[in-house]
Amino acid sequence: MGVGTVRPAGRLTAGVAVALTVAGCSGDARPPADAGDPRVELLGVPGEATQSADPSLAVDPVTGDLLLAWGAADGAGEDASWNLYMARSGDGGATFSAPVRVNDVDGDLYPHAEGAPRLVAGPGGVAVFWNNRIVAEGRRFAASDLRFSRSTDGGATWSAARNLQDPLSPATLPPRGNTFHGATWLGDSTLVVAWLDGRERDARRIERGVATGLDAEVAARTPEAFADNDDLHDGDAAVYAAVSQDGGASWESGNRRIDGGICPCCRVALTQGANGEILGGWRQHLGGNVRDPVVATVFPEAAASAAAEGAPARIHDDGWVFPGCPHSGPALDVDVAGTVHAAWYTGAEGRMGVYFARRARGEAGFGAPVAVVAGASVGIAHPAVVARDNGHTIVAYNVDAEGRRHILLGVIDEEGSVAFQVEVPDSEGGTHPQLALLPDGGIVVAWTESRSGLQRLRLARLDG
Repeated sequence: MGVGTVRPAGRLTAGVAVALTVAGCSGDARPPADAGDPRVELLGVPGEATQSADPSLAVDPVTGDLLLAWGAADGAGEDASWNLYMARSGDGGATFSAPVRVNDVDGDLYPHAEGAPRLVAGPGGVAVFWNNRIVAEGRRFAASDLRFSRSTDGGATWSAARNLQDPLSPATLPPRGNTFHGATWLGDSTLVVAWLDGRERDARRIERGVATGLDAEVAARTPEAFADNDDLHDGDAAVYAAVSQDGGASWESGNRRIDGGICPCCRVALTQGANGEILGGWRQHLGGNVRDPVVATVFPEAAASAAAEGAPARIHDDGWVFPGCPHSGPALDVDVAGTVHAAWYTGAEGRMGVYFARRARGEAGFGAPVAVVAGASVGIAHPAVVARDNGHTIVAYNVDAEGRRHILLGVIDEEGSVAFQVEVPDSEGGTHPQLALLPDGGIVVAWTESRSGLQRLRLARLDG
């Protein structure tokens, strides 16, 4: 795929417009881009930290401003201390306000691409959800709290962070893993965050520890020691949710259980449905070690309609048998007509790649999947999706058919076909792209670039 010559984004304060050569899904070259083709504009990024990573995008529904949250650290390796920042742009990402730190506890952010922070904006303010990292002696994996802060003045100031997962008993126990979360705003004041929770997995293992004669609290400190390696589903997670009805000023006293038997490291995606509900997507761990993405109603649980029956339903029966967790959850969006747009990765034999499917409002299931990129060299990818009002859908992903790791944007037309693909210039080493639809129809993509042992936030805009 040909790309115009560009200079690196670096610390740009304004964008660099680049007209690209685009290619169809078949790989056949097209002539150089003309005035009617989309343009990708590399954008500058706020801040001057040594490292930056894990972006999350939102659009302020009141002002139309682009909002950006991300992690940043001075230093590298184990010495790096990460904090969470937010900035806003009133010109579609060309310039940003000065970054404001969100977390009140220094070093409270743990960078983790699949478990990156989630920024949401609603009529009542702005909210951010993220994870910290707590070393738990005797455990293979660190513990983590699901953290939350909100701003009611557009991001200028932030509330003291609080944990959203149910507390453990006794309180001296380190937390479980509470991460891989999605979040959204519903109506004027409802906030919902859903994540992959380890409480049911730990309960199974603690029970085995107690059966060996250990005290329950002792067993709870090292539950991994009592894993059943012969049970393919012993390591499954469950989806739990926290709900606030007043914009995050207070939260329900207990978490809501949504579903169990979940692939334990594939992020939950949340989006607003067409019938006053919140839809969630995750990767289910099905019988026979099959790991396929599903969509379900997360909030309220009683919301059942022709378009969302409540119970998890496969987006497509890929039948991907995989002896582990691929760390790649599905992406969801819902357009103004109520159509659900889904993008996901599968490694199923003969189908390896990123796929896209739609479910029209009132339909029970998704249509036939479309391969955005497929091939034997397409390793695990991390898609994002956003639906434009003109019937087109943008799918962002981070691997091409030859297995090269960089950021690409696939444009799906009204008929559900891949109209063309755009390669974002200077995006080698990019991963976990995030998308936002601007009021003028432009698309902003943010991603983390990993080069030379350092991570760096990158941004670009797609027009046309």
